[in-house]
Amino acid sequence: MNRSKKCRIKQRLRNRSGLTLIEVIASIGLLATLLVATMTAYSRHVRQIESSRFRINAAESADVLLSKWFSDEDEIPFPAEGCCGEDKEYSWATQRIRSERLGDREVDIVQLTIKRTSNQGEHVLQLELATKSNRNQVQR
Repeated sequence: MNRSKKCRIKQRLRNRSGLTLIEVIASIGLLATLLVATMTAYSRHVRQIESSRFRINAAESADVLLSKWFSDEDEIPFPAEGCCGEDKEYSWATQRIRSERLGDREVDIVQLTIKRTSNQGEHVLQLELATKSNRNQVQR
């Protein structure tokens, strides 16, 4: 009789419905871990998209500047600085880095830097351009 009572108790424990407190706590912990991982990945994704947007806008601003300088047949101004068009979010600066010879001509290598004005002058884009030197012909 003692044996059948033990069997009935075991049978009841096997047939019970519901979860134990340990199982509930473990489930909540697992869900919290997944939620934190998802939110972290999402915030990184948002920052990356914002950074890419600033780089694309800076490249477009540089394209507008270069188009203006080359269409007017103006020389690239250096050293100089200014704002990119009507958008005050970006500023540009140029400086001469060095001079080099290309064939029988000497060219100046000028660095164009596009910066974000709203983020402590963070450099977003830098280009090196070759422009004719003030001394067009190299003396032989």
